Amino acid sequence: MAWIPFGVGPRNCVGMLFALIELKTILICPLKKNSIIDCGDPTHKPFENLKEYIVIAPDQVIVQLQHRDKYHG
Repeated sequence: MAWIPFGVGPRNCVGMLFALIELKTILICPLKKNSIIDCGDPTHKPFENLKEYIVIAPDQVIVQLQHRDKYHG
């Protein structure tokens, strides 16, 4: 059985929209003050010569947060 955190139908969770807005706010606050930098191998191109319609994400993505000197917020 699938896990449905807020339920479905007319009796779903009344706090669902509030929880989703709060989650987005929590995720965005650190990103306003930092930039995401790719720390992986610059020569590796996982999607080079892609001839299929299905795209599979790489197993590992290494990123780093770099503090911005100036940000709008």
